[in-house]
Amino acid sequence: MAVLDTALSSGLVTLETVNDVFAHQPRSARAVAGQSRPGSDSGIESLVRQRLESRGHIVEQQVHVAGVGRVDMRIDGVLYLELDGYAYHSGREAFERDRARDAALALAGKRLRVSARQVLEEWEQVAALVEGVLVDSENRGMGSVR
Repeated sequence: MAVLDTALSSGLVTLETVNDVFAHQPRSARAVAGQSRPGSDSGIESLVRQRLESRGHIVEQQVHVAGVGRVDMRIDGVLYLELDGYAYHSGREAFERDRARDAALALAGKRLRVSARQVLEEWEQVAALVEGVLVDSENRGMGSVR
């Protein structure tokens, strides 16, 4: 599904084209295609969106936050999630930019930053962390859109 999300996000195909291509495929293939959508800037973002949605969360992608810019995801209307791959976040300039974004996001509400490696190798811990922050938000009266 990450490949379909990437193709949709890049404008190489439309949802209509995806549906047409998968129309006569087995039900399982149509189900996968039916879950694809544009919005992911990377395969990791697509994977996280799919995994969180399968756990019942509402995932908004590429959300604009005043003073910050685009944030990878907002989960259940409460938690801002940034997903970092080492290749794009390894230099001093990227490190400093990420810290400034984190400070601005702290003013906007809950935020969390995880690495692509954590998503791929430690998914259950990442999911537990996300859900723990969301539960804490609900307990503090910050609400949720779920």
